[in-house]
Amino acid sequence: MDKKSELAPSESPASIHSDLQYVSIQLDGRTYGGWYRLLPDGQMELLALANMHCELRTENTPSEQARGMLSDFVRGVRRKSKSGEVSGRTLGALLYADPMKTRVSEQEWLELLQSVAAGNAVALHGLYERAHRVVFTLLVRLTHNVNMAERLTVDVFHEIWTRASEYDAAEGSVLGWIMNRTRSEAIDYWGHDWGKRALVRNQEVQSHWPADALHPSQSLWGRISERLALPVATKSMSSHWTEPKWENVAPGISCQLLATDAEKDRVSMLVRLEPGTDYPPHAHAGLEELHLLQGELRIDTRKLSPGDYNRAEPGTADTRVWSETGCMCVLMTSTRDTLR
Repeated sequence: MDKKSELAPSESPASIHSDLQYVSIQLDGRTYGGWYRLLPDGQMELLALANMHCELRTENTPSEQARGMLSDFVRGVRRKSKSGEVSGRTLGALLYADPMKTRVSEQEWLELLQSVAAGNAVALHGLYERAHRVVFTLLVRLTHNVNMAERLTVDVFHEIWTRASEYDAAEGSVLGWIMNRTRSEAIDYWGHDWGKRALVRNQEVQSHWPADALHPSQSLWGRISERLALPVATKSMSSHWTEPKWENVAPGISCQLLATDAEKDRVSMLVRLEPGTDYPPHAHAGLEELHLLQGELRIDTRKLSPGDYNRAEPGTADTRVWSETGCMCVLMTSTRDTLR
């Protein structure tokens, strides 16, 4: 924008020519402005958008239309700018730009699950510390009932305890396996009424949801211990797990890296998009699985709501991924994904 765009409305002249009018908008505390004029054929020309395509607006007055067109233009420039900052890089180069940071290894998750398969209750508690919040949050979104979500979380960890030996690392990460078991429990809960879930979901007020994973009641681990008949000492196990910190990896995008698999070029993480943010277009180098926990997310022509699942096969690509509301998801994907 030139200097005219920084002028506040009160400082702007009504026009600089008999057929030009000034309009301005406020976005995130900043003023943007431009000049428009009405053409003889009744159409409108916004000079800030000269030679650029913009959507037709439905506002009633020319000034309202001009403000709407200017808003479209500014938001479009922002999206392109954000995408351009990461274009041409792999996801791994973006996530691991600081090689000095210590990352949680997928091997730690695998060793815990292998110990669980051997009957180690302490290892189960270790997995519980790492995964119970995202498991519980997904179940809240899928059942719309906090008490039922806690009951099903107990069922999920019962499944982990009894079926840990069935895990196959070739099919995905440990967290991905746990999240898919979680979804299966919710599907079993709804049974033939799975279609009713969408009706209940549409009645929720998303603006009241927190932007982080939810906490179940403190008694939940004790209930799991009782369900599995674990030793009494396990009911009061203290937490030794420290959640990784959220990292800002691109404008409007932050990640919490939960597990890194350097051998298979895979990562399991929580991803947050701020309202109005685009995730870079990308090609999938491996399997991508996404569980949406909060907000709404659009992937090309598909709109995802909280609790929804998206699977993308290797070799496919997403042209546009964005969120108007802001969102948070659990994402398992390849670090070799190419960002465009």
